[in-house]
Amino acid sequence: MLLTMVWSRVVPVLSMLFCLLFLGCAVSPSISVSFGEQVQLAFGQTLFLKGTKYAVTFKDVLEDSRCPQGVECFWEGRVLILLQVGEDTLILEVQPSKLPVETVVSFSPSERYRLVVAELFPSRLSLEPPEKAEYAITLWIESEVAGGWESRYNAPWEGCPNWLRSRS
Repeated sequence: MLLTMVWSRVVPVLSMLFCLLFLGCAVSPSISVSFGEQVQLAFGQTLFLKGTKYAVTFKDVLEDSRCPQGVECFWEGRVLILLQVGEDTLILEVQPSKLPVETVVSFSPSERYRLVVAELFPSRLSLEPPEKAEYAITLWIESEVAGGWESRYNAPWEGCPNWLRSRS
């Protein structure tokens, strides 16, 4: 009787812990977005552009030399991120004070796109860099149309500096 009472209370708690630990924190391996749609891409995750066969994957963090919070440094440091863009690899240098970072990428010889990284997570809190699985970037991709850039980003420009909002 006592064992049954204890067991009936332990099983739901263990089940809930299992769900929280193994299911609740899982990152979807891929996401699908439209051009200009801002999205957070986690380490190991793949972004597919709707209506195309193009994909961008957050493959690796090659370096994180950012100055930890609360430490005085002579250089703010940088993070080197390895992205797979279609068939090519791209090493993107991200410096906290120089966000957003823009680069032109090409999925095919005739098409060019602007990849914009607006945020990098997590902040560097200690001398030891975060675990790779903790990294994520906020980004969007715009297509080049008739010599200019077409952004299909319809939502408000949350978190973006004013100078970036007026770019064309």
